[in-house]
Amino acid sequence: MDFDGLIGWTIRIGLMISTCILIMGSVLTYSGLSGIGTILTYAGVIILIATPVSRVAMSILLFSKSKNWLYVAITAIVFINLMIAIFILPALLGR
Repeated sequence: MDFDGLIGWTIRIGLMISTCILIMGSVLTYSGLSGIGTILTYAGVIILIATPVSRVAMSILLFSKSKNWLYVAITAIVFINLMIAIFILPALLGR
């Protein structure tokens, strides 16, 4: 499978998994099992957010495999910025 195909499948699989979990969470929430439904809904959203992040991480690996060091560096900077925005900035802002 080529680079674009692998990235495309990563996005599709992440979207399908998150959609299924979100639907299950919504059904359980509205059927009276709000505790587990809420947990599944949050999990679906986290997977949805993690899908493009995993795409960036996979791009780093694929660029390094093809020895395209400029794109490895650029994609690593993007990945570091994502990690800062997801984990460090909310802690600094108190959220």
